Amino acid sequence: MKESLREYSNFSKLVIPAFTDGSCLNNGQKDTYAGYAVIFPFHKDLNEHGCIPVNTNNRAEMFAIIKACQIFEEFDKDKQHTLKIYTDSKLCVQTFNSWMEKWKNENWQKSTNGAIQNLDFVQIMYDLKMRLGDRIIVKHVFAHTKGKDFKSRWNRKADELARLGALETKENKFFDC
Repeated sequence: MKESLREYSNFSKLVIPAFTDGSCLNNGQKDTYAGYAVIFPFHKDLNEHGCIPVNTNNRAEMFAIIKACQIFEEFDKDKQHTLKIYTDSKLCVQTFNSWMEKWKNENWQKSTNGAIQNLDFVQIMYDLKMRLGDRIIVKHVFAHTKGKDFKSRWNRKADELARLGALETKENKFFDC
């Protein structure tokens, strides 16, 4: 219990933690089903998960981060808070924190002149980062741990709900998500 209280005290009322995850069943195969989750441990009314019509795990992960930023932007109209997003996607952390700035400066090209994967989502994340500025932080959290600490528990919850969203996509494959 003491450890939990100590972890909670790491967040001020002005820093809002969020845990995001994306899931894609049959990733890399023909029939894929994706879902996402955004969990706000201290603002449960903002939590969201669901099915999404994307076809890779990376797009699902990016979609979850985009949703977290959009929910936060709507919530924090007075611009008094900072959103601290935790994701287990190292690709998303690197993209958000360093790569997309470089790609923008290179006219949305990699330095090796290769195409940027998921450019549409990368550009949406970039626009959100430009609008939110210093009020958005994206950090890595380890996936699939059995830890009982704050980050492990909430990442596990985001993973469960993203997977549920992917299952909902599978069930609703003939309908729009």
